[in-house]
Amino acid sequence: MSLWSGTYSRLPHGFWDHAKVLEVGVPTAVFFLRMTDFADRNMTDGIITDSQLRALGQPRAVRMHTARLQSACLLQRVDVPAGWEIVDFLDGHATRAQIEAKREKARSAGVRSGEARRNRAATEPPETDDDTQQFVDALLDPEQSSTEQVREQRRRARSTQDSGGPRLAAAAVVKILYGDRSVLMTPRDLVDAAQAEGVTSARVAAVMAGWCQADLEAVAVRAAAEARNPVPYWLTIVAGPPPTFRLETAKDIAEFFARHDAREATA
Repeated sequence: MSLWSGTYSRLPHGFWDHAKVLEVGVPTAVFFLRMTDFADRNMTDGIITDSQLRALGQPRAVRMHTARLQSACLLQRVDVPAGWEIVDFLDGHATRAQIEAKREKARSAGVRSGEARRNRAATEPPETDDDTQQFVDALLDPEQSSTEQVREQRRRARSTQDSGGPRLAAAAVVKILYGDRSVLMTPRDLVDAAQAEGVTSARVAAVMAGWCQADLEAVAVRAAAEARNPVPYWLTIVAGPPPTFRLETAKDIAEFFARHDAREATA
């Protein structure tokens, strides 16, 4: 585990140049930081008992450091429980009650989010590999491209991908772009490939620019069929302006690409 992984205790800028820190010296300041870290991790609200202090150093050193810190008004003695209080600790740290309330709020939000996802999954029809293949085949076949079946396949694909989130939507694009190469790839492989190829970030930017998922997939079908390197070709196209009409049929897709090529030629 990295030294810098996990949560952090707060250390203000200029700490080492503060008059009180200079007064107690570096060794005692380091001991003070250990006390602060202990109090922060264990949510003690800045109170450290005498028994807890034994874990932070030898008795003689602990007595020396606490005496210096008390003299500099960085610690004050408390009787219940017997120990020390870090002066003004709560000015820069949340109380135990605040931390626990925040955690409970996050936990409750996670439960509600999980329930919402399960409810959506229960009402959405599952998308299978056959569904996806029929959708792609229909787009490539001009004779089938205007049928009700194609529109239904497009609706199912769009609703499933929207509920699955941006990463799965990007993975669906990669599956089309990779073609035969995607047959043996797991969903996790597709998600990783989408990230590595830049499809995920490009999709997010394209959606923000006005593209919809169905049109991004329709362009991917054309790129996979025509380009030697379909991924860079797709990235170039979706970096441009979105279509002004839905790419519902093979004719729509051909018209969009013709406009795109004409624009590129005059650029």
